[in-house]
Amino acid sequence: MTSEDRLKRIFPRLHSGYFKITSEPDNYNCVAWAVQDVKKWWQPLFYWPKEVPEGYSIDNYIALYEYLGFERCDNSSLEEGYEKISLYAKNGFFKHVSRQLKDGYWTSKLGEKEDIKHSYDSLTGDMYGGIVVLMKKRI
Repeated sequence: MTSEDRLKRIFPRLHSGYFKITSEPDNYNCVAWAVQDVKKWWQPLFYWPKEVPEGYSIDNYIALYEYLGFERCDNSSLEEGYEKISLYAKNGFFKHVSRQLKDGYWTSKLGEKEDIKHSYDSLTGDMYGGIVVLMKKRI
């Protein structure tokens, strides 16, 4: 089974949209990738700012990104001068974050696995739940 086939099995919505593997597995996670830090694994008990409440609730991850200068926004459209992230949750717990690229597609680090370029909501499903908040930061 190819890596692409494996990912389509895990994330069935990848079948209906564009996606491309953009890197091999590495030692950073989606939380770090969203802020373009490939040196740390951002997660409570590993690396976490002391000013932000620890725990895996979606509210704590929203607080993390607010601490890092992001604010909530109401759409996923490409917006000049901003970078955007989408936070996924399931049953109130954070599961994933993706970052919008300059071409309007999104990029995600899939746990310890690859980075991929993908359509906006193509990772929605059983694994990560759904997108519950969009945030943006001026660049």
